Amino acid sequence: MNKKFCRMTAFLLSAAAAISCLSPSTEAYYIFDDTVVTFDINTGDGLTKISPYIYGIADADELEGVTVNAVKQSSTALSTYNWETNYANSGAQANNSNDNSLISSYPASRWNEPALYSFDLFNKSLQNGVSSRFVTLPMLGYAAGDGSGAVLAPISAEPQHWINVASQKNDVLSTIPDINDNFVYSDEYVHYLVNKFGKAKSGGITGYFLDREPEYWQENFPMLELPKLKASSLAEKSIVLAQSVKSVDSTAMVFGPSLRGLTSYISLNDAPDWNKTGQGYNWFIDYYLSEMRKAENAAGYRLLDVLDLHYYTESVSPLGDNVLDCTDYTHEQCGRTRMQTVRTLWDPDYSELSMMHSYRQYTPLIPILQASIKLYYPGTKLSFSEYNFGGGGDISGGIAEADALGCFASQGVYLACLSPNGKDSTYQKAAINLYTNYDGEGSSFGDTLVYSDNNSDENSSVFAAVDGSDISRLTVVASNKNYSMDKEITFRITSDADYDSAVVYGFDSDSASVIRLGTVSDITDNTFTYEMPPLSVYLFEITGTSDKPVTTADDGIGAEIGEESSAETAGPTFTINTESVQNDTEKPEHSEAPLESMAPAEAETAFSDEDQDTSGGTNITEVPTGRGSTAAVSDGSDEESPGRDDNENEKSVPTFWKVVISLMTASVGGLMVYAIIIDKKI
Repeated sequence: MNKKFCRMTAFLLSAAAAISCLSPSTEAYYIFDDTVVTFDINTGDGLTKISPYIYGIADADELEGVTVNAVKQSSTALSTYNWETNYANSGAQANNSNDNSLISSYPASRWNEPALYSFDLFNKSLQNGVSSRFVTLPMLGYAAGDGSGAVLAPISAEPQHWINVASQKNDVLSTIPDINDNFVYSDEYVHYLVNKFGKAKSGGITGYFLDREPEYWQENFPMLELPKLKASSLAEKSIVLAQSVKSVDSTAMVFGPSLRGLTSYISLNDAPDWNKTGQGYNWFIDYYLSEMRKAENAAGYRLLDVLDLHYYTESVSPLGDNVLDCTDYTHEQCGRTRMQTVRTLWDPDYSELSMMHSYRQYTPLIPILQASIKLYYPGTKLSFSEYNFGGGGDISGGIAEADALGCFASQGVYLACLSPNGKDSTYQKAAINLYTNYDGEGSSFGDTLVYSDNNSDENSSVFAAVDGSDISRLTVVASNKNYSMDKEITFRITSDADYDSAVVYGFDSDSASVIRLGTVSDITDNTFTYEMPPLSVYLFEITGTSDKPVTTADDGIGAEIGEESSAETAGPTFTINTESVQNDTEKPEHSEAPLESMAPAEAETAFSDEDQDTSGGTNITEVPTGRGSTAAVSDGSDEESPGRDDNENEKSVPTFWKVVISLMTASVGGLMVYAIIIDKKI
């Protein structure tokens, strides 16, 4: 036997075995596809009211070509926005420039008009029929003091480029701001917007974000020589600014803390005081909610209406490509990974290739967040006001976006805004349109989610909804994630309605335009089969008759979004947790609204009083995760992932690959024996 040949063979087999074991999540590599799938749908089960505000966008300039129900401001420069003069600092990624780039599309004659950037938001929302619009308030403490261009020296050397920002003026608020007092006041900013557009309940600015990604202030604005943000400091700033907003417009919603990334959620990017401040808390999210609730108890009214986060996928493909930024749309592995990574939000059996794998006690993310809310600040809603899974110009991005919207619906998310990455986003917008305006005439996905199940097929998704109590119209969004094969899908519907036909709309890899694709007329016993081509997303508008419609009296669904007990209220509503109010301080106008929750009814009952642990943790329990499955959540204090057994990852790996990997592992052992014993004898 040739010794060189034997050694080479041993090396290659060992390398193959090692590569097979590199993946922290074998399921991300090996997805076996079924070409024949059954989708089970039940219009009388799993009823969940869908918030219309999950169909949003995070940039008013991106409203063209998409139908959305919410729009918000989004720019790093907003942390230093001077609403009195419209100057802002662009930050380190744009030469630290003090300029008016936020409103540069307007003629120079209007640049000195106060709050022009928010006027732009309001105006574009009206032009595009978007009734909910959200402004970002600066909370950093400094705003651009001039439009001098690049700031080359730190504030200690050239302070003239900056002006102080305070949340509260503690004086009479004016609609004509004093640009010479060396201060910009946030409550006066809100006062100006209310005077110009009306209160939130009357169609003005719907809500306010407490700055944007504050954990990156030090990194984004180096010329301000800021210390690293403390957890306690962010909580204090948030409380003061929230009080300022409520003091001017009590009907406006407050969102915070708008953090980005798992390390921010866990420790505020390793805040210098976290080891001390965070004692007794699972992660920073818990601490922040707890502090805001304490502030509510002291104030006598709710200060934080919505826990807001930013979620940009950090997943990478098996070949190491960042899914968010991958622009090679012919790269199949990137697209395959992108279409799966939404599962990190809801699926306990999925682990993406990112730092998320090392912190699985925080996944699936949304059920863990809902558990924190339930424990530390009940009644708070959840939003992802900026999110992106990449691939905006690719069919894989469209499918991921369709999955994200279905996930937000099933998980009780209140608001979600796609944040286009400045490149092509046509496929992502197509996915939104499939839910909001699939026929070009305003027809939309139903407002009440019902049970749907794709029977664990990882290369497909299904979401179904009806219109309130009317089950005669059923809308179903389905996707085929396979790159090369059709899927023969059998739709099996359990319902009190008798369905007889369906109209099909959708888009695929050939075009990002949502078009009408045909009809289905052979529905028998509420069952039909349809063949979906590779890489496609379809909406089925299924119609029929029903003598026994679903009732909503006892189904656990909250009041219609936008309703309040007072007839005068016209805008979106939110509620106060009356149990936590402990004094007789005058309450804001919204505080008497009836308690509502956009979370599924099951989530409302998943955490009983006996589940709460006064030590700061949560006993393991089950909360809905969609697809008819459940996920276990915990306080995360254990090093092991909560609610999972040691063989959890193995459960999602096909048996064939278990055998292959086992054989490869055995071969490594054999080859080691060869190298140590036999090789020496050759």
